[in-house]
Amino acid sequence: MIQLLENFGSGACACVMDSYDYAKALSDILPSLASIKLKKGGFLVLRPDSGDQVEAVLMGLRYSSSYFKKSKKKHFLSPFFHCGTAH
Repeated sequence: MIQLLENFGSGACACVMDSYDYAKALSDILPSLASIKLKKGGFLVLRPDSGDQVEAVLMGLRYSSSYFKKSKKKHFLSPFFHCGTAH
């Protein structure tokens, strides 16, 4: 994913986060992805593929709010600038 963001990160990118430990992926991997994405611009979509759909999306938004700045503009995908979550 890091190589993908470094080469194509200036646009929209999706990251399928199908992991046995989704919370650990969000806490340990997302910070490094966020730093690259913020430098490149564009929009990152986190896509959890397992677990409770509502909880997975909310968890993704909670973690992403720690690593991405909040947008002053209202955006239909996410209240956070550069990142959103879809299931």
